[in-house]
Amino acid sequence: MNVNKKSIDNLGILICLIIIHSVLIFSRPVLYFAVNRGYINSASPLAGMMNFLFSITGIIQTFISILLVLKCRKAGFGAQFCINSLSGLLIIWIYIRSRDVTVAAGIAGSVLAIIISGILYQQMSSIRADIAELDRITFSDDLTGLANRKKIVSVMSNLIGGEEAVPDFAILFVDMDNFKIINDSLGHQIGDIFLNEAVHNTRLFLEDSMTFGRMGGDEFLIIVPYFQSTEELFTLGKSVNKAVATPFLYKSRNYVVTCSIGVARYPNDGTCISDLLRCADMAMYQSKIHGRNRTMFFNDNMRFQLEKKVQMEHELHNVIENRELYVEFQPQFFLEDRHLRGFEALTRWDSPILGKIPPATFIPLAEENGDIITIGKWVMLQSFTDYMKICSAYDPAPVLAVNISVVQFRDPSFLEDVKEVLNMTGMKPENLEFEITESVCITSPEAAKKKLDEIHALGIKIALDDFGTGYSSLSYLRSLPFDILKVDKSFIDTILSVPEHENLVKTIIEMSHQLNMQVIAEGIEQEKQMLYLKKNGCDIVQGNYFSKPVPVFAL
Repeated sequence: MNVNKKSIDNLGILICLIIIHSVLIFSRPVLYFAVNRGYINSASPLAGMMNFLFSITGIIQTFISILLVLKCRKAGFGAQFCINSLSGLLIIWIYIRSRDVTVAAGIAGSVLAIIISGILYQQMSSIRADIAELDRITFSDDLTGLANRKKIVSVMSNLIGGEEAVPDFAILFVDMDNFKIINDSLGHQIGDIFLNEAVHNTRLFLEDSMTFGRMGGDEFLIIVPYFQSTEELFTLGKSVNKAVATPFLYKSRNYVVTCSIGVARYPNDGTCISDLLRCADMAMYQSKIHGRNRTMFFNDNMRFQLEKKVQMEHELHNVIENRELYVEFQPQFFLEDRHLRGFEALTRWDSPILGKIPPATFIPLAEENGDIITIGKWVMLQSFTDYMKICSAYDPAPVLAVNISVVQFRDPSFLEDVKEVLNMTGMKPENLEFEITESVCITSPEAAKKKLDEIHALGIKIALDDFGTGYSSLSYLRSLPFDILKVDKSFIDTILSVPEHENLVKTIIEMSHQLNMQVIAEGIEQEKQMLYLKKNGCDIVQGNYFSKPVPVFAL
């Protein structure tokens, strides 16, 4: 059992003050009996000195009573009330036996001590209540009443190096797997009700010593200060999985949301808060990759991946200054006559330390840490500059397609950056095409439409990239100003082996044409794929079958 050092100190102070208080009070009847029975001469210096001490006993009682309340609060108030009451009763008894009216001052001292201590205790209780409310507002989550992120960090800091420091503890990072279904289908208000119900169900499996908090959104954290084994933590994780997966009944229909949990342990997995949270988050992410609705522990393999990610993040910060990025161009052709339509600019990273890093690896990382804003602007500047070197050799001028990250698209300065780079390079907007994935439309379709309209107003064409791999919605195609739809490579790869994909691609082409959009198929590797697409009316193609991405001087 963990005993707070501060509590032990307060208990010692309480005992010492009670002893001093008791000595002062009970010495009065002792002196009375000593004088009354003739043990001490009432005219002796000792009796005179003790009478003087008793004359100021009321002041000392009051002072000690205040100390008791200040140091021990409720327990101190109770102790001083009992002792001062007993003191008053003893003084009354002495007065009855001696008829000495001078002892009446002792009653006043006891009463005064009780009154002053009572007022002080009441004021302190009021102040403590105000502090507790302020603490609740500061450290509690408004929706669930759980500890908020600030409180979670405070608890972890205290366990690592504070008054409640422990040799080891664990954290469980809990993330809802498909909570978006609840929010999207039932609305955020019902989603909030679901979160509170999930919290209630989870609390049933937690001990009082554990801290349960909400990191934000549908992410939660459980701090376990005392655990005996990994099996104990795994069992707790399974209990939380089960609690969250309890069916949520709404309008006679059950909705089931699962959760993925990542576990990190102090000090094995990390010795500071940021490291522990990162390790738990990575373990949680691995549990999602391995099928969701499960608990996974941070391990050495994840540590290697984490260290590699940290190193990559560090190197990524300096790629532009170190001239490690470059742009290649992959041609696009009209399928009907094989005439050149344009080029897609593709970003490459060649690190002297890490080697060649695929865009699928470093682009998401750049989006995560914010470097994509700087990198995206550099890609526009470099690709526009390269394009202007070769465009005059073609008639008509080819189209330049540039990929725009969702993070870059949502950046408030994005449009100004586009205008700035257009002016710097002399690039004509009518020859430019931005490829944007449908994820830009998920959080705020209205804001996305407004920005897409502003891009259109500049004369730039817009292509919907990677169609069919994300949250594909026909409503986006109808309401947003897309000019072109790009069929993702994953469909093209299986177009001849998976009948469903064959029919799906055909349907996408027909639907796009009905919406007055051209269709680009990317990732063409075989002649049979090209012939199938031509047969079904695809407009534009690109892929290694026609040309691999090449540097600008090879165009």
